[in-house]
Amino acid sequence: MTAYKDEKRGTWFANFRYKDWRGEPQRKAKRGFRTRRDALRWGRDFKERMGGAASMSFDAACEAYMADNAPRLRKPRSRRSATASRAC
Repeated sequence: MTAYKDEKRGTWFANFRYKDWRGEPQRKAKRGFRTRRDALRWGRDFKERMGGAASMSFDAACEAYMADNAPRLRKPRSRRSATASRAC
């Protein structure tokens, strides 16, 4: 995984390749990080979430669930899910 400096904007961006759940190679990039460390951290976290590693902690799995599902749940449902996730 690599991070590059965008000289025009003065920010950093992460750019890397990974294999999706079907085993097909994909390319991912995200721009606008203030520091190189933030760009590398985002890439590492993304790969950890997409890797489906069994070594993921339960807290990390709960956070991933809430981040993925909160936008599409109704407000009362997301509050109940948040309450349930506090038990995680």
